[in-house]
Amino acid sequence: GAPGGAGGTSGGSAGAAGGGGSGGTPPMLEPGIRWLGRVVKTQNGARFSWPGTGFAARWQGTSGKVTLKTGQVDYFQLVVDGQVKLLTTQAGEHEYELGQNLAQAEHTVVMWRRTEANYGTVEVTKLDFPGGKLLSPPPPSTKRLEVVGDSISVGFGVECQTQGEAFSYATENNYQTYEAIAGRELGVEVMTMAWSGIGMWRDVGGGLMTQMPVRYLRTLGNED
Repeated sequence: GAPGGAGGTSGGSAGAAGGGGSGGTPPMLEPGIRWLGRVVKTQNGARFSWPGTGFAARWQGTSGKVTLKTGQVDYFQLVVDGQVKLLTTQAGEHEYELGQNLAQAEHTVVMWRRTEANYGTVEVTKLDFPGGKLLSPPPPSTKRLEVVGDSISVGFGVECQTQGEAFSYATENNYQTYEAIAGRELGVEVMTMAWSGIGMWRDVGGGLMTQMPVRYLRTLGNED
């Protein structure tokens, strides 16, 4: 869908999956989590694909879990109480730890997609805070930065150790791009629509179809 169109949203708070409700509909946990970037909300969570998409949440308790559906091994930056770590997924739908054995207190988490839309769509199908409760999410900044670009804005190969190291999606990291770093330093909400090799008219391979003026209009950059 197009940004702001049916089923699409750019950031904002939303409910996440909870226990069973009447009629088999899971209740929306309020006040919910804050989605980052362009997402398509689902009954239990959201789908997204642009780099830098994900969510921010705050909870009271000692542990948190997220269930993600990815098409292959994928990579996310987790920031729990300011501590940054890597989350690597497996293909399919699996549950992953956001934090465990934490102090019985308030905690914050940001999950940030490191990879880009041409690597496939990600779906959050459940968020769980065993023995705890979801609180209001960290508030968004009043300042916004939108970036439209190609590989440099995606973070293509930014974690390669040498100039000659071959690219793999494990070395792509949108969290370490110029715009993400600037956003953290300046306290700005960043939304990135970037695709490696893409152009406004022609891409790096000479192709003329489905360039950025087309993909920019999509909530999910890799889906019509």
